[in-house]
Amino acid sequence: MNTAYNTAYRLIRVGRLRANARIDVYNLTNNDAITGYNSTYSPSNTTFWTPSSVLHPRFARFSVQLDW
Repeated sequence: MNTAYNTAYRLIRVGRLRANARIDVYNLTNNDAITGYNSTYSPSNTTFWTPSSVLHPRFARFSVQLDW
């Protein structure tokens, strides 16, 4: 399972104020890999080997830290 994670940040100074802006992006390639299967077999159960969970979708987190 290959996922790409990237972080970018920028330090901004204005007088005595210091701001650290940051963005984190997870799953850049938007991979939808299967991480879990239903492995219970039953003749009356038709869900054998169907995916039960997949990798989380692409998302971004923004944050700012202020120091004065």
